[in-house]
Amino acid sequence: MRGNVKVYALTHKKYHVIADETYIPLQVGSAGKEDLGYLRDDVGENISAENRYFSELTGIYWVLKNVKNADIVGVCHYRRYPLNERGSIMSAADYERILKNYDIVTSKEIELPVPYIEGFAADHHSRDLDALRDTLRLYFNDYYDVFEKIIHEKKTYFGNIMCGSYELFRDYHSWLFDVLFKLKERIQDHLDDAEYDDYHRRVYGFLSEILLYTWVRKNGLKAFETKIGIIEEKTETRELKERLAGYVKKRDIDGAQQLFTKALQSRPDLLMAVSDITGELRLTMEILAAAGLEKEHKGKSMLDRENNLEKLITYVKEVNEAVKKNDADKINELDVSDEMLKVAKITLLSGK
Repeated sequence: MRGNVKVYALTHKKYHVIADETYIPLQVGSAGKEDLGYLRDDVGENISAENRYFSELTGIYWVLKNVKNADIVGVCHYRRYPLNERGSIMSAADYERILKNYDIVTSKEIELPVPYIEGFAADHHSRDLDALRDTLRLYFNDYYDVFEKIIHEKKTYFGNIMCGSYELFRDYHSWLFDVLFKLKERIQDHLDDAEYDDYHRRVYGFLSEILLYTWVRKNGLKAFETKIGIIEEKTETRELKERLAGYVKKRDIDGAQQLFTKALQSRPDLLMAVSDITGELRLTMEILAAAGLEKEHKGKSMLDRENNLEKLITYVKEVNEAVKKNDADKINELDVSDEMLKVAKITLLSGK
């Protein structure tokens, strides 16, 4: 390694850029969008206009086709960064040191609750995974057996986060896009059907995560699997909480619930731990559920006492802790309604 390290932080929003020149902001899906002041993925050879289907991969394609003068190349997200052994965001020196002994840096394996094939079918359209299986079998057969084995296991990588030598980065992503463009020939026509919302239409981005895992396993690569540090909340999560706070301020529970439901229909990932890193969105859902029951039963209402969402979140945290400890005195002190107590117990039983 000769020391020229470039890691591109993929973003579709303005964000607080970290003070390390190793990380270069790259605006993905920038075609036709407001210029954020970063590098854009719609210049040079690019597929920026395909972002609604490829998600962050349009940025990765831009790196593959347009970055030439680097010894080590990588990609991460504007709020997700690989961490070194000390728990700090990796520096150029960290990448150089680690890649002397490893082939790539990537995320730790995710332990899935069910085999990948079952989880994909539950959250996405299984016909797209079936089409990928057929694509590998027909055109990339040397990877098919490994892929078939992996999708029946409970592990994968996430986020398309990886870094390696320029040559290895090029080799993997050239293979990846060869696969995805062959897959595109089989499935693109139905991605604009009514059953595909904006979230599920990003199918190439979702499937590429298991393809990275497949490529590493098939080629016997030594991967430095590290924790991914999340330095800020997802923009969509923060914006949703701000809008919900406005409804709560007006004590408009119906409006808040409708907004929440609509948001989750288009972005079911909002409640995932990697999106709702503070847990406040899940606590807000708990508040709305309890307030809705209180309104229905015409009992005492949290919102009669308080309409500040931040203060209500603090209150519900205390309620949940008291329920967890079965602390009757604290529950009485907090003046918890029967409806709030019911919702808190359900939350405790569900493990959320």
